[in-house]
Amino acid sequence: MRKDEDMNSVMLRGRTIGEPTVNFTKDGRVVASVLISVPDRSAPRTKEGYYQTDVLKLVAFNAIGNVIQKYVSKGTELLVNGKLSSSSYEKDNVTIYSTEIIVSQLEFVGNKSSDEEQKTKSRKTS
Repeated sequence: MRKDEDMNSVMLRGRTIGEPTVNFTKDGRVVASVLISVPDRSAPRTKEGYYQTDVLKLVAFNAIGNVIQKYVSKGTELLVNGKLSSSSYEKDNVTIYSTEIIVSQLEFVGNKSSDEEQKTKSRKTS
């Protein structure tokens, strides 16, 4: 890579901490979002033995948004590739800043419950 090239690339592995939120654009395209908890294994563990974690918002459009809508639920372990997107808006004369991961690739990883395995099998045969 040349030194003068800019790069905006993110790769994360973590578990979702809630159910996805799904919205639709005016022309009917899917926009799915979900929070993901990513452990920081390089940081020291807490007194209770847990890793510190970062909670990040994933946003996916179109086909990947459909996959999230159909197959992702609380606790799903994901490997995500995407890019950072920052925005801001004003609320009550206060500027609110937001950073999200725009998902370009999504992979299901880790242990699966039998219900998730069945969903995966039906998706592969469709």
